[in-house]
Amino acid sequence: MNQMELSLAALTQLFLDSRLPYEVFIEGTYAIQIVGTEKFLTQKNLNANGTNFYAAFADIASVEADALKNNIEPDTYNWTFNFNKYIKQVPTGEFDESTGDEITVPVEQTSIYGVGGYVTELGYVNESVSTTAAPAFRFFKYNADDDAFAIMNQSGNYWSNAFTWKSPYDQINTTATPNYIFVLSDQTISNALAIDIVESTVVVSTQWFSLSGTRIAKPCAGINIRVQKLSDGRTITSKVLVKK
Repeated sequence: MNQMELSLAALTQLFLDSRLPYEVFIEGTYAIQIVGTEKFLTQKNLNANGTNFYAAFADIASVEADALKNNIEPDTYNWTFNFNKYIKQVPTGEFDESTGDEITVPVEQTSIYGVGGYVTELGYVNESVSTTAAPAFRFFKYNADDDAFAIMNQSGNYWSNAFTWKSPYDQINTTATPNYIFVLSDQTISNALAIDIVESTVVVSTQWFSLSGTRIAKPCAGINIRVQKLSDGRTITSKVLVKK
């Protein structure tokens, strides 16, 4: 590669790095997952003031541990949020000479609704926020076909992947530049809990019986009855064919 080609490549990369990201619009019901992890934006239990919900990025093990600590059921936590797109009139900073009114322009924005309230710009759900006052979010991708996206709040700051405790509630850390670290998921707390129960269940004992119901030390040629007791208290009975 000659010097001219090197310079062109460098200029091209400089342009790509400096350009604005691609804005995307999200509608529907999803979980917000951190790329490369099993952590999701989690709406936890109400705090002491009874208005704001605690929040975190948590996997199912963290949800279960937190629920146990607070003596509440883990399925009362939430990973599922509704993305609602709407048109908002945004001030331009310019004024109509004839009326003196500030000029506004319509901009597509999105509110995010959890269980019983809207997600605030700092990531926690507040059940006292009205629909008309719901915080607006925008979403950006580095490349148009990427799965990962950044979340910008209405103050123009971008969500990071961590919360900080600032009494009386958790607040998400933000940065001035985009963090392309989020993806959409269909995962729910209920599904994750069901999977976790199955994966954590082990066989604690196995007994074998003949078809006549006589207990045997080990399976014999032909059809045997296997009775397995699981760590969660369940018993599974099945027929097992042993070939001669």
